[in-house]
Amino acid sequence: MHPYIPRLKNKSTPYFAFAALALCAVLPSAHAATLAEYLFDSGSALSTDTDVNSVAGSFTVSSAFGASGGIGAATGSAFTLASVTPASESLAVSGNSYFSFTLTPTSGYVINPSILTFSTVFNGTDGAAAVSANYFVRSSLDGFSANIGSTFTENYQTGSVFTLQTVDLSGGAYQSIVGTVEFRIYVYDSSAANGRYVRVDNVTLTGAATSAIPEPVTASLMLGGLALLGVFAARIPRRIR
Repeated sequence: MHPYIPRLKNKSTPYFAFAALALCAVLPSAHAATLAEYLFDSGSALSTDTDVNSVAGSFTVSSAFGASGGIGAATGSAFTLASVTPASESLAVSGNSYFSFTLTPTSGYVINPSILTFSTVFNGTDGAAAVSANYFVRSSLDGFSANIGSTFTENYQTGSVFTLQTVDLSGGAYQSIVGTVEFRIYVYDSSAANGRYVRVDNVTLTGAATSAIPEPVTASLMLGGLALLGVFAARIPRRIR
């Protein structure tokens, strides 16, 4: 015969589950959105995003490029002549060889970026050449001291085939941003000839701008849910006697 083992009847289990579900329902949720988007249509430097909880500044071409850089109305891209860009990463940083934009959360919100994408092409009409352009991204969060992700290298071409570049910003260092952040796309290349251009297009930053402080009703519901979880947890027998 098998020994009699009493069955545990925990009537609080359904209520425990209900409390857990209620708590999850009131926790703040983040929905992926386009926080900044630069298409450069008709030479515009303005972001076309529609997020209401953040403000993307105008896209900027560094003054270090002078008259050789800008945003082309005809090509619909930001550009600079390769002849004015430096030949190394360190010189790109010290010489301010970059394109940039800023993002600011509205009052009471924080920014949580996820992915930055942009398209690039290194091209011209002066014939084939064994030269290349390089791109890397930095931000103001660390004073532009370190690259975010990899450096992208692109060979020169006489066509106009853009390459999509992707930078992951989902790491903790780039989350819960409370103030204005600036992202820079630095560029350098191995060409000093005129007639060759470095171009950037379709710059898009996705992520979420979420409330920094829960609303009073939401906070009250969260505290109530936590209290219920504590009560029901205390009623669960720790062992069968």
